[in-house]
Amino acid sequence: MRQPHEPHALSHIITLYPNVKFYFIDYVSGTIELSRSAQVSNGYTANVVLVDDIQHVLNLYDATMGTTVVVDNGGIIRMNEDYKDGTALNGVLAALP
Repeated sequence: MRQPHEPHALSHIITLYPNVKFYFIDYVSGTIELSRSAQVSNGYTANVVLVDDIQHVLNLYDATMGTTVVVDNGGIIRMNEDYKDGTALNGVLAALP
């Protein structure tokens, strides 16, 4: 299901960084089929949504719904926190080399 932070990120953050790859991760649907159905019904057909069906990403980054993780090209985690208003995310992305 689409969370309140997602439309904000889509319209206010992602458009500012065309050279950055963004992924949404669904760890709650359970299967690829259920996730795809939820993506289509919630308008995510134009975005990449990955399915964390074994909760690998959730465990790796200690992430839950609404967590925003920024990993730079060198594999360094630059941000791992709940999305608030996009200010922190924008600052981290602007500072990337």
